[in-house]
Amino acid sequence: MKLHFNPNQKHQLDAVDAVVRVFEGQPAGAGAKIAVALERIDAATVKDILMAGPGKVITLDRLFQGNDQLKTNTALQMGDAGVGFEVV
Repeated sequence: MKLHFNPNQKHQLDAVDAVVRVFEGQPAGAGAKIAVALERIDAATVKDILMAGPGKVITLDRLFQGNDQLKTNTALQMGDAGVGFEVV
């Protein structure tokens, strides 16, 4: 029997959301160590996050809605700014 991981199963998405919700309410302004994008990610949001100057950014993969160009550009911008970037 061969098992396959499907990241789009509801129970898996619920589990990821539960872990990410731990970070809700955390400050995202200057001096913050982590910024978490939970609702949307677009070019304007990326710009705002970078202006806040976090050391790390965590976002949900599904927020990119299959836009690989946006995800790649975001990763490159974060890397250029010295910001850790993680997509879960």
